[in-house]
Amino acid sequence: MWSWWFGWHGSDTRRYKLWHPRAHLSARWKDGDDAGRRGGARYIDRWSIISEYIGSTMLSAAIQFVDPTTFGLSADTDDAVAVCGTTGQR
Repeated sequence: MWSWWFGWHGSDTRRYKLWHPRAHLSARWKDGDDAGRRGGARYIDRWSIISEYIGSTMLSAAIQFVDPTTFGLSADTDDAVAVCGTTGQR
């Protein structure tokens, strides 16, 4: 489910808002369209540009999704997914 969510939500703000309609303001992929991407390629090695509220503070950030093996974790399988990301102010 996590792999699906991270690959699915970033291409449409309406999808991102489903997770938390009031806190999540916008989401888009930095590199644009995700047409033709499948599986982990829909989010791994990509940047999600988001705006959301954390408590009462609005945050604008860029989340970079990286391959789990970068952090010494096992590669994703059908049975297990590690979603790894780093954030930075944009």
